[in-house]
Amino acid sequence: AGRAFGTGILPFEARRRAQKTARESRWSPFGKQEDWELAQWLMSSGLTQKKRDEFFKLPKIQRQGTSPWQTNRAFLKQIDKLPTGPDWECERIDVPMDEPEVEPEEGTPAAPEVVELWKRNPVDCIRELMGNPLFRRCMRYRPEQRYRDAAQQNRVYDEMWSGDWWWDLQKEMPSGATIAPVILASDKTQLTNFSGNRAAWPVYLTIGNIAKSVRRKPTKHATVLIGYLPIPKLAHLTTPERRSIEGWRIFHDAMERLLKPLVDAGKDGVDMVCADRKIRRVHPIVASYVADFPEQCEIADIKNSYCPVCHITPGERGTGETGQTRSMETALLVLRDWWNDNASSAAELFGYKKVWPFWATLPHQNIFQCFTPDIHHQLHKGNFKDHLVKWCCNWASEKDIDQRFKTMTSFNSLRHFSNGISKVKQWAGVEYKNMEKTFLSVIDGILPPDAIKAAQALLDFIHFARYPIHTDESLARMAGVLEDFHELKDIFTETGMCDKPGFDIPKIHAMSHYIEMIKLKGTADGYNTESPERLHIDFAKIAYRASNKVNPLKQMTLWLQRQEAINNQRIYVTW
Repeated sequence: AGRAFGTGILPFEARRRAQKTARESRWSPFGKQEDWELAQWLMSSGLTQKKRDEFFKLPKIQRQGTSPWQTNRAFLKQIDKLPTGPDWECERIDVPMDEPEVEPEEGTPAAPEVVELWKRNPVDCIRELMGNPLFRRCMRYRPEQRYRDAAQQNRVYDEMWSGDWWWDLQKEMPSGATIAPVILASDKTQLTNFSGNRAAWPVYLTIGNIAKSVRRKPTKHATVLIGYLPIPKLAHLTTPERRSIEGWRIFHDAMERLLKPLVDAGKDGVDMVCADRKIRRVHPIVASYVADFPEQCEIADIKNSYCPVCHITPGERGTGETGQTRSMETALLVLRDWWNDNASSAAELFGYKKVWPFWATLPHQNIFQCFTPDIHHQLHKGNFKDHLVKWCCNWASEKDIDQRFKTMTSFNSLRHFSNGISKVKQWAGVEYKNMEKTFLSVIDGILPPDAIKAAQALLDFIHFARYPIHTDESLARMAGVLEDFHELKDIFTETGMCDKPGFDIPKIHAMSHYIEMIKLKGTADGYNTESPERLHIDFAKIAYRASNKVNPLKQMTLWLQRQEAINNQRIYVTW
C-alpha cells in the first residue's frame, strides 16, 4: 500500500527552475519584493475594485511612484499572471417543462428554467493537495493499526488511516495502490441577511491522507472549494410534490456531473507527485460526506423520516437499536426496478425517493457508510440544546434555569452565563460546549433523580464523542453511557418534559452509529460540520460581497481564483 515507483518534481520546484532559466526572481511576475507585498496587502485588505482605483490615483502614491500600477485594471492583469489552481467552468442544466394544467387559449406554460453548475475538476484539486509540500509531515499514504497493549487487544482510533474502512478497502485494491479518501462537505448558506434572498450551495473537498488537525484549520487551506451547486426556483412547476422531486433530481444530476472525474480515477488510479516528491498511483475514493441530517437524506436519496445509514423503521428510531446497514447493491437494485416503472414495495419500505442517485457509478464505496458523526448539529445543537435543555426547561422553567446560571460561582476555564441562557438568540459551538460543562450542576436538585442520571449519561456521551483519540476500551465505556441514557430516558416522556413518545428523533438515533463510524473512519472530531460552516465566510459570504451582486457566481469564482493565486504565491516565496 502507498508504494512509490519513482521520484517526481513538485510544481514549486518546476517553477523555481523555470525562473532560474529565465533569470527571474522568486517574486515574478512582480518586479521586486515590495511590489509583491503591496499586491498581497491590496488583495487581502477587503478594498473594493473602486477603492483600489482611488488608491492608485492618490497624488501621494502617483508622485512618489510607490505603486507600479496606475489603475486597478492593470493591477488585476498582473495578478492574473500568477499560477492558479484548477480552472472553473460553468455547466448549464435544463429544468424540464411541467405538464400544462391550462388550455392553450387561456395561457401558456412557463418557460423551462436553466440553472448553472459551477465546478472544478476534483481530481486536479486532489493532485494539488497530495503534492503540497506544506503537508509533507502530516500526510499518510497507507492505513495503520496501532494498539495500546502488547497483546493487541486495545486498538487506537484517531485519524482516518487508523480505521477499518481504509484497512479493508486496501485489500481490494491493486498491489501498491495509494488510496486518497475523499471527504466531501456541502451546506446551503444565505448570502444576504435582510433582502435579496440570495443563497449559495458550496461543495468542499479534502482528503483523509492529511491529518485532521490540519484539515480543520482554514488558514492551512487543506480544504478546497470544488463547486457551487445550482439552487433552482422551480416557479414554473405547478405542485409542491413536483417541485420537491425536481429539486432532488437537479441536486443528484449536478453532483454526478461534479464528481464524474472521480469515477475513472477511482477505478484505474492516477499518477501523482506527492508531498514527499514520490510518484504514486492514487485512487481517489469517496470516504465521507459531511452534511446535516436533511442533506444526508437528500444525498442518500431517502425520505427525511428514515435513517440514511440503516434500515430501521421510523417508529423504532428512539429505541437505541440499529437496523441492518444499507448497501449500495440493494439500493441500486430497488431503485433500478422502480425506475423501470415496476411497482416497488421495497422502495417504499426502505424510504427511497424515485430519483436516480449521483453515487450509482462511484467505485469502491458505500455511500451509506459515508455519513460520519456530526458533533455540532447532532450533539451540541441537537441532542443537548434543542432537546435536553428544552426538556429541562419544560420542567423547571426558563426563569429557574437562568437564575441558577446567573448565581453560579465563577471559576477559571468555566464560562459564567451572567445573564442566563434563555435570551441568547444565536449560539455558536463554543457556547454549547461551555454550557455543557456546567449544565449538570444547574439542574441538580430541581429535576427527578432519574432525569438527572439520564442527562448525565447524555452529557457523558457528548464528552466521549469529542475525544481526539479513542481506544476499544474508551469506546466500550461510550457504549455503556449510551445504553444508560436509553434505559433512563423514558422519565422525560413520563413526566411530560418531552412530547415525543418513543423518542422518534433522528439525532437521538444517530448516536447509535457513532461507535461503528469511529471504528470505520476514525474519531468524530475529524468530520464536524463546524469546519465547512466556517469556510462559508471566505468561499461564499466574502466572495459575494466582492461581486456587484448581479449574476454573482461567475464573479465569485474569479475572485476566489485570484485569492487562491495570492495564497499560492505567498506559500511559494516562503518555501
